[in-house]
Amino acid sequence: MPAITKNAKIVTILVLLTIAYVVYYGKIIYDGKGYPYVLDNNESISMIFHAQNLYKYGLSKSFGLTDESYSPDANGHPYVYTHAGNFPRFCSLLLYSLGATSVSSQIVITTFTVGLLGFLVCAIFFYLIGGTTFSIACTCLMFFDYFLFAQYYINLYHVFKVVFLFGPLVILHHYKKINNLFLNIITLIFSFCTFYFEIQFAIFASISILTYSFFISSRTNKFFQFYVCYLAGAFLSIGILIIQLIFFYGVDGLEKDVYLTFFSRNYANLINTEQVESFYSSKNIVFWANYFDGKISILNHIKSYVQYFLVHYSAYFSTVFLMLFFVVFLKNSIFEIISMPRVNKHFENFSHRFFQGGIKKQCLWVAIALLVMLSAGKLFFNKSDVMFLGGSIGGSNWPLVFSIWEVATCLFILAYLKNIRQTRPADLLCNMLSMLLSLVLLELLTNYLLDFYDIKNMILWSRQFIHFSTPILVIMLFFSVVVMLDMINNKDMHFEDQGNILYFLFSCAFSYLVLYYCIPGYVYTVSLKRFVPLIELFFPVIFAYIFSILAKRSFLSLKILASIGHEWRKKNYIEVCLSLIYPILTTSLLLYFCAGNYMYYKYFSPDGSGCYFSFASHVNIGSSSIVSDNYAAPFAYASKGWSYLYAEDLGKLFASGKIDNIGDYLWVADKASNDSYSRPDYYICFHNRSLQSLNDLIDLSNNKSINNKYCRRFVDLIISNNLGDKVEIIDYDKSPLMMWAIFKNKITSN
Repeated sequence: MPAITKNAKIVTILVLLTIAYVVYYGKIIYDGKGYPYVLDNNESISMIFHAQNLYKYGLSKSFGLTDESYSPDANGHPYVYTHAGNFPRFCSLLLYSLGATSVSSQIVITTFTVGLLGFLVCAIFFYLIGGTTFSIACTCLMFFDYFLFAQYYINLYHVFKVVFLFGPLVILHHYKKINNLFLNIITLIFSFCTFYFEIQFAIFASISILTYSFFISSRTNKFFQFYVCYLAGAFLSIGILIIQLIFFYGVDGLEKDVYLTFFSRNYANLINTEQVESFYSSKNIVFWANYFDGKISILNHIKSYVQYFLVHYSAYFSTVFLMLFFVVFLKNSIFEIISMPRVNKHFENFSHRFFQGGIKKQCLWVAIALLVMLSAGKLFFNKSDVMFLGGSIGGSNWPLVFSIWEVATCLFILAYLKNIRQTRPADLLCNMLSMLLSLVLLELLTNYLLDFYDIKNMILWSRQFIHFSTPILVIMLFFSVVVMLDMINNKDMHFEDQGNILYFLFSCAFSYLVLYYCIPGYVYTVSLKRFVPLIELFFPVIFAYIFSILAKRSFLSLKILASIGHEWRKKNYIEVCLSLIYPILTTSLLLYFCAGNYMYYKYFSPDGSGCYFSFASHVNIGSSSIVSDNYAAPFAYASKGWSYLYAEDLGKLFASGKIDNIGDYLWVADKASNDSYSRPDYYICFHNRSLQSLNDLIDLSNNKSINNKYCRRFVDLIISNNLGDKVEIIDYDKSPLMMWAIFKNKITSN
């Protein structure tokens, strides 16, 4: 009966989460008119082209590789992408062949099939390693994070990543419990699809999964079959890709492609960039000129790695989570270490000798710890600007903040001294070590790793739109410090199955660090620069870990308060206050997360493809040609004609109506023989929204000047130089920044 009740509870939770998922992502898709575009959603349009090209021209021209050409003519194909497998495109091809030929139909189908499957698999994995509360918290914080996750989960390409990471992790926890033959087949499929996909994600996922399996394995051969199947799938997919590439450009071409790609993406200072671009242009291979010089030290890699975490996540989730995470993580880690049989005996003996002398000696050490804590608190809060709940409570206010730290610490010490006779020396020493190490970490992170990083510009948006008054911030800081200190003193403040959570975090963090060190250019250009989820697949676990603890303690506190009733005056005042503080702090952090999501949704709404929809309403379908100063796929899709990215200044083309130097982004096979590519019908200026554009919008609202004129400079150029007889302004963004504008080439049309 208990098992049935437990299973019913799990099913109920999954059903409720599914309903929330459908409503949340349905809202995003609806507001985006079927093509949600936040920062970008270029891959979704490209996937339609890849499917269309495979459907129309088959495998004979591209050998099954990704055909990136946007030309409506057969002579313009293929123009291939050789640096990854083609698995997501074949899924898009399947939908295309079944009748889902529009980007909106494929987004809806994929989001509520593959996306929902990934959501449920993720929820199940987090349930297996942390229980019900942790699973709900982690799944919601990850999937309902609009800016850092959800905007890319409605992407036809990136939606597969969650399934391919968390699917094998769930399999590991069910190995030997059900038919291993079935699990082995599923593992082989997962591995094959992962490696016939994006290269950096395949490396990240495989290292994370294999590292995690080593941690949870009770014996060395437990997952032997899993390893064999996973490696077999990897080698099979890599082998198929290599065969495709050899058929396309031969063994020599393969060797040169691998060499040039690796060094241009990671160590560009070691190669000739002209040689790189000449090779790819001559072979009709897609190549983005994102050169990256990886000649930096491992220390700088670690700094960049940590900075990305702290800057983007601290402003979004609040530094309170980081403070509490360090405390609980270190306390529980030390507790786990000293609980080991061999360590426990020595630690007990050492702590008894350390506090030898009875209660006076213990009080002396507690007083010393208090002085260290107060000094560290002064260092920690003596910053020009402290990130806390999106507001500023540092600078000239730091003495006030330091006073809060002092008062909260003193209250904790007084409460601690009251019960010191009942505290084991080993627990006392464990608590002191936890606090001191936590403060050292906070000090390093705030004063060293973030000093040379421009925090103010990165989180300006947060302070402008999620503003809390100083009194509220002061109260919340006081509550946070009290909770942090209570967590250290509370022996029950940890999970029974905490180990698997920490194993997962360590495995993913280690995998990402290895990836970032080995191929920094790929990580930067593909993930960090565009906010494409990779870190986001595991970092929310930190916040969910803390939030779960706070939520559990809050429910317990509310029960205690309810049982006390009118007799609260007879109880310990500190206990009553703590019972109130936990629910208040937990609710405040939850509301802050929701407020951040609301503000992101408001200023980065899903309808960011206004330029695409406007162009689609003006263009002559089937006969128009376009050059754009941004990714051109959406406009080729809207016009059913050809388009390409023109990397230079569009304004240079207005007077002549002709492009003399087309550049490297004309991805059509007949570019050398077809002169019409130099005479486009339309020019499109389009800027993706970003944190910088939002900062510029803020500056304009405050009557400040901005350096970037966006598309307004082209409108001004046409008006000031009387180019109206050569270029017609079709439409433009009516917002203050003018993020996009559409111009018609009247010289070509005449």
